[in-house]
Amino acid sequence: MCRIVIFGNSCTGKTSLATSLGKDLMIPVYHLDLWFRDKNMQRIKQLRRRKRNFRRKLDKVVKQKEWIIEGWGYCETYDIRFEKADVIIFLDLSPEECKKRLMNRENYRKKDGTVDKRTLNNQSLCILILVNVNNF
Repeated sequence: MCRIVIFGNSCTGKTSLATSLGKDLMIPVYHLDLWFRDKNMQRIKQLRRRKRNFRRKLDKVVKQKEWIIEGWGYCETYDIRFEKADVIIFLDLSPEECKKRLMNRENYRKKDGTVDKRTLNNQSLCILILVNVNNF
């Protein structure tokens, strides 16, 4: 089993790392930001109801044998994610570095909304990895 949580501030490389790990390990990747921005989720106007739906969806995912879940916030779901994870990766960059990365990402955003990652600079990164020994 391999259940990985990746979190950190915006523009720290969570999505890139999760996508890369998912391909290398052949594990499904779940991007929480995409869930919250999903059109079906946005139709739910009441925030409390939206959060309940979000949590139910997450409950289903964490019951699977393998997964990678990435997302920066959603503090109300830390308990679900962290308890079930085998590995927790926290990407820690300074606010100044995050701002630089955001500006780079926006400067290289294509008309279709995607980013040409080849043009982004690889910056230094501090990673804290926690392994949940109770799950082994």
